[in-house]
Amino acid sequence: MYGVVESPFFPDNYPSGLDCTWVFRYPEGYRLQLEFLSWLLTDTADYLEILELSPEQSNRPAKTIPGSITTPGLYQSYGNIVSVSFVTDATVQSQGFQIAYEAIDEGLPEDKNCYADVTIKANSIVTIQSEGYSKGYSDFLDCVWVVRSSGTGGVTLNFVDVDFDLGGGDFLEVGTGATVDRDSLVKQYTEMTDESLDVVSETIWISFRTDGGLSGRGFSLFAQDYTAVSPKSIKDSAIGGDDFEAFADCGETVVVPMTDREEVTSPGYNAGGYNNSEDCTWILDSSPGQRFRVTFFDFDTELGYDFVEVGYGEDPSDRTTLLLRASGSSLPGPFMVPDDGGWVRFTSDSSGTENGFGFYVGVDTGCQVTHKLPLGGSYTFQTPNYPNNYDAEEFCWWEINGEHMQNLRIEVEDFSTEEGFDVAEIGTVGTPVDIPSPGDLWNYEWLDVHQLFPRLGHLHE
Repeated sequence: MYGVVESPFFPDNYPSGLDCTWVFRYPEGYRLQLEFLSWLLTDTADYLEILELSPEQSNRPAKTIPGSITTPGLYQSYGNIVSVSFVTDATVQSQGFQIAYEAIDEGLPEDKNCYADVTIKANSIVTIQSEGYSKGYSDFLDCVWVVRSSGTGGVTLNFVDVDFDLGGGDFLEVGTGATVDRDSLVKQYTEMTDESLDVVSETIWISFRTDGGLSGRGFSLFAQDYTAVSPKSIKDSAIGGDDFEAFADCGETVVVPMTDREEVTSPGYNAGGYNNSEDCTWILDSSPGQRFRVTFFDFDTELGYDFVEVGYGEDPSDRTTLLLRASGSSLPGPFMVPDDGGWVRFTSDSSGTENGFGFYVGVDTGCQVTHKLPLGGSYTFQTPNYPNNYDAEEFCWWEINGEHMQNLRIEVEDFSTEEGFDVAEIGTVGTPVDIPSPGDLWNYEWLDVHQLFPRLGHLHE
């Protein structure tokens, strides 16, 4: 059950005004595999469309491969009945394509199903990202997140980045309730968006499915309660001492102090509020190699229209560096900027304003350690206040470096965090690995141990 399908007159140019369809039908348990041997469609209006026709897969959107892309990658269908259509316009013609097709009896990978159920805590934000964001995702994912509001108004989704396969076979869907259902579908995304979506439901589902073709960066979004809460102050628990300098201008370079903190507020904060059409960027500059913490003590912007974004590095236009995108009056929790540079950008639309926001920025030296381990030496690290409970909204980082060519061994003696909300990660050279169980011994050449509280996102397999 294999062969080759070609565009009309291949390898000569195909004619204009084509609408050709090939239908592949295989026995139950088989799937279609397409390998693109040759691909030359120079007109962006000419395209190939792949559609799942088997009953259990017929709700999937068509995968459209435009002529503007380079040779597509290997494609494998979900079901056993698939149609492939080739459509051309009346203008430019090209050589076309040659595609090898084959029936494969491999089932969909069982480990591609990922599921998470999370409740948004009051005054918290949940981060949800696709597997491997922003370096690409796997083929044939079928992931579902169920997000529950702690209030009664619903859930707001703020999309940071959406970048999928240009062919349209990978898509993100949002619906109401706890079960993925076509009747409860609210919206489907197949391309870039940075919108804010309010879903008036206390429970929503988010579904992400991918095909066997090309991959993009994936997606990243923040979820928070749709019901806005009153702004509150946490000045008494912020970083550092009592003496600090305030930055209220619309766009400054703020030098992060090593022993104290700086306060930054939006224009007009506590003095009538900010103006319409603001576009302010603060560059946060720390000492080389020194990470730092951002702590919001007040937050009040027009929900869904005026946004605060925080990222690392120095380029707000690079969406892959984005750490936070927030709007409304829910106070974002403190978080660490994992670099010695960062930025905060505030934009408001042309109507409607609020009081604004304020945050502290400073180095949290008590919860960041870089340790050089001598040959034959040892080092013990533990959460703050251990063996007593750690505080809420901690963000700690331990970096352990051994001698050249020396393997490091880690033994976990005790491990207890709030399941689903407080997360510890262990990695080598910046790559996370699974947390060992108490008593386990693991060997590493280099250790990067960080404890993120609260890190409510990365809810993928």
